[in-house]
Amino acid sequence: MLLVKILATLLVLSEQCQEIRMIAEDGNVIVSRSMEFAQIDAYVVAEPRDLEHTMPELPNCEEPFRFRNRYKSVKLRWNYGNTWSNADSDGMNSAGVSASTLYFPNFSHFPDMASLTEEHCDNSIPHLRVGKYVLAMFGSVQEIRDAINNGTFPEVYAEEEEGMVHPLHYQFADKSGDAVILEYTKERGRQVYNNTVGVLTNSPNYDWHMENLRNYPQLRPENWGEVHGMKSNGGSGTTGMPGDYSSPSRFIKAATLLKHVSKPQTKNEALMQSFHLMNAADIPQGIVMFGSHSEDEEEEQSKESNKKDKKNKKNKKDKKAKSRSTRDAHEDIDYDQTSWIAVKSLTEGCLYYRGYSDISIRRVCLDSTSEDRTMVLPVDGKWKNSYKDVTNDMEEWEGQY
Repeated sequence: MLLVKILATLLVLSEQCQEIRMIAEDGNVIVSRSMEFAQIDAYVVAEPRDLEHTMPELPNCEEPFRFRNRYKSVKLRWNYGNTWSNADSDGMNSAGVSASTLYFPNFSHFPDMASLTEEHCDNSIPHLRVGKYVLAMFGSVQEIRDAINNGTFPEVYAEEEEGMVHPLHYQFADKSGDAVILEYTKERGRQVYNNTVGVLTNSPNYDWHMENLRNYPQLRPENWGEVHGMKSNGGSGTTGMPGDYSSPSRFIKAATLLKHVSKPQTKNEALMQSFHLMNAADIPQGIVMFGSHSEDEEEEQSKESNKKDKKNKKNKKDKKAKSRSTRDAHEDIDYDQTSWIAVKSLTEGCLYYRGYSDISIRRVCLDSTSEDRTMVLPVDGKWKNSYKDVTNDMEEWEGQY
């Protein structure tokens, strides 16, 4: 039953992920990312240097492509009921490189593995494992850019997981503040963009989002003046800023917040500010339903429901049973939620994160992870771990207040 639910979830997977890059005045680079997903287990995974990765066997190749970690890495990965995902959703390596995999529905396109020829055997990777390869092999964004330009970046092909090909695009950033976005589409093939605004969400293409930013020149932190003889309300400078959870709206809001919030001076200020920016897009469970339903689908569902009504309306007992069944079906609906937020301190080499139930902030630092073993830790926990009772820390106030 769990596997069936996971498959149903993946078929209508979230489009709500977002990433923000912030640079403090002291040079510390922080890359923050949220994962809007169902309640599927996710783990923090720390990998050592020299760990070997074997890619799938290709039909036209004698041996599968292999590569080893040049750097230690810490990443986030799903576990589908004791089956590990092949994709690293997010992560960073000990060289200060960040790799993020975000959903890119209706635009993403990768060639089938059968289309690859013998010349690709020694340098081809599935699209789910692009982040894994980047974290293993590259020490800077410029190295990635150079590999793409000189033709040594691997050929990328589609890989199914849990019965589907996930539509994805990627962002890579490093501790210098440099960042690129990598997209594969049917119309344009591979496209590389320098991320100049510091934000990435989902569909459409990145350049479409950048063009769309031009529609919001009025957004500013200052309030507007008098309106019809009355002072404008606080926050009026952001009037018209989108607040819904669609990808274009989240891009505009994130770009606006990043541009105008107070510039952090230090790493700690940047970490704090980054969590606040990510909280501004937090999705509580219940407000965004998985998938979409057209009027035709709803009409078809209504007709099917009416047929069942006529067949089952034999007596009051059947009606009560149907009512309970309808209520139970409604309660079984899956919703989007911000399953976790990861804040990568690239200069420091530490991953800060929180889950959905356990919202306390935890940290894993690469200089303390194992040198020869792969270690894992669940991302989420229990709500009771989210808070600290400070009742006994209260002190008597002797003065007047």
